Amino acid sequence: MTSVVSTVDSLKMVSSEPENKGNVGVEKGDSPSMAGVGEQPSYGMETDDSPNVSASESSSNAKETAVPTDVGIAKDPASTQSIGRVKHHKLDAKSSLAAEYEMHITMTLHSLASQHFLVRQFWVFEVNQSLFTMISGILAFVATTDLVTEDRTVTMLTTIVGSTAIIVGFLQAMNGLCSYKARGVMHEAVAIDLRDMRNSMRMLRTKLGFGEIYDLNTDDKGTINPAGGGNESEYYEQDTFESIQSKFEQCLFGCKSAVPLELNEAFDGLASVCKMMCSTKNLKYRQDRYGDKFPGHCFQIRFYDILAAQISSHPLFPLIVPDSKKALEKATEIYRTEYNEFSAFYEEKKEKE
Repeated sequence: MTSVVSTVDSLKMVSSEPENKGNVGVEKGDSPSMAGVGEQPSYGMETDDSPNVSASESSSNAKETAVPTDVGIAKDPASTQSIGRVKHHKLDAKSSLAAEYEMHITMTLHSLASQHFLVRQFWVFEVNQSLFTMISGILAFVATTDLVTEDRTVTMLTTIVGSTAIIVGFLQAMNGLCSYKARGVMHEAVAIDLRDMRNSMRMLRTKLGFGEIYDLNTDDKGTINPAGGGNESEYYEQDTFESIQSKFEQCLFGCKSAVPLELNEAFDGLASVCKMMCSTKNLKYRQDRYGDKFPGHCFQIRFYDILAAQISSHPLFPLIVPDSKKALEKATEIYRTEYNEFSAFYEEKKEKE
């Protein structure tokens, strides 16, 4: 009986003890086996002479003893800023000329497309709508006056007025379907933006011809070292090929209209011709005639200008785009003639004098 009572009293004492799951340390004199189940062991913490450990002290000690997760990462600001940095390519005179070349060609293509759509809008829809509306108004006014007394004539004028009104409605419906004006405005906006970018690129290329704009050190991989000095933000905004590419793509992003197929065929065909002309014999011929001073972009820009002149000088353009094959063949002949003539332009001038 006495053993049963002592057992019940011991169970009451165990059940009445408060839980000690939140304390990290162990009271002085307790053995490690007396720690509550689920408690976190205190790595590197003193247990002697520290009966109670506060929450702030335990958290600070945990931070000091935690295993570092950023091993190998530098702590200085320069290295922190370089984490995740995108590689940028610095512009020089050669790369700026290539960018100007692409802007000029794209500007010419969108300018021709804009003229084509806007002229079609004017002559096919706006002129005809205005003409039929004017005729309908005049005939309706005449039919209501005393100048026409015969019923047959009045009936005829009324029929003409109704017919012209139907024609005007048909032209308005077709105008909404074709959307020549909206498409022409989009291509015109792209051409204007690219023209401004091309002019800015020309000024930048002129400046790059005298040296680099900012004195920034770069490593072998082309990444920027801020310790070299200079304004890094201005470098990213103005002097990298990626910034120019981003502006170029923004200009084209707003145009949701396709260039007419004939214009695309002419320009794509010229691009293929330029690639086929880069044979060893042709490059040697150009080397003998012009040397290394003029890159191939200069000649290709002239080739595209001749093609654009052939398209724009067609009698029916911009109302109708001429045949791309014929325009390309004629532009090729003109370019070949100019290529040979301008290589000795001053010598022929002296012989004639």
